[in-house]
Amino acid sequence: MAFRDLPRLKSLLRCPDTLRRVYWWGGRGYALGSKRRIVREGSAFVFVSHDLPANYDQPDYASSNPYQQRSLELIDEYADGLVVDLGAGNPQHSFPNVCQVEIRKYPGTDIVVTEGRVPLAENSVDAVISEAVLEHVQNPFVYVSEILRILKPGGKVLLDTAFMQPLHGFPYHFFNTTAYAVRLLFEPFEIERLHVGPHQHPWIALNWLLNSYYNGLADDEARRRFRSLSLGEAMDLLNEHQRQRTEIKQHPDPRAVAAQLKTFNDDHRASLAPFLEITDACQDEIAAGFQVFAKKAT
Repeated sequence: MAFRDLPRLKSLLRCPDTLRRVYWWGGRGYALGSKRRIVREGSAFVFVSHDLPANYDQPDYASSNPYQQRSLELIDEYADGLVVDLGAGNPQHSFPNVCQVEIRKYPGTDIVVTEGRVPLAENSVDAVISEAVLEHVQNPFVYVSEILRILKPGGKVLLDTAFMQPLHGFPYHFFNTTAYAVRLLFEPFEIERLHVGPHQHPWIALNWLLNSYYNGLADDEARRRFRSLSLGEAMDLLNEHQRQRTEIKQHPDPRAVAAQLKTFNDDHRASLAPFLEITDACQDEIAAGFQVFAKKAT
């Protein structure tokens, strides 16, 4: 189901390069001062660019999460208005007052555009929904500033994002955010509530992490040993090794500390085996962090 008020949506379209109004001639759109190609494909407006996926009109991946309760309340509140689902994926349900914006063209997609400026007029949108999108955005500050730009004064936004979640999603996963980061991003807004939603409870993160660890173990024997541990046994084992790491850090010689920490996993491989025998892909998915070593180009 596409957004029902097509003339209204067309009048609000703007070129993402210049933010100038889009004018239509046949099935093509034009904006003054822009070379951007804009086309109408079925029910969707497509803003063509070099970084648009080659198979954007034949997507082989789609997030299809259901709308959360608070999202549905916003949709109902602005039943006669314009609600933008920014990074909609392919939701299980569509609504005639919801404009779905995506980088690929799904059955309910209204606007296809890549990351950057949202191709809608300033102060034109009643509400924005963004569910599980922010962690996949290259520049969260630009993304949130665009939400602010397109919202009408007093307009509302509901955004949720990842914190303790493993690597996931398509096409990329860039930034997980703490509550402090969300507050920083939303400084220009009046935050009414910032909390953990029922779909974001820690048990969900723990379940995700444990299953990722289990599925990422290198072979059936490693998985058997991992699963044979009770949760209490696993906690005791890991707590003991963390205590040993803390003890090493107290050594007065910094070089000895660095050397022992570097070889710690190998030195304790026998006891840590249920946790160490994981694939490289799994390590990337659920690592405690990443270390980069680089140099400035000459």
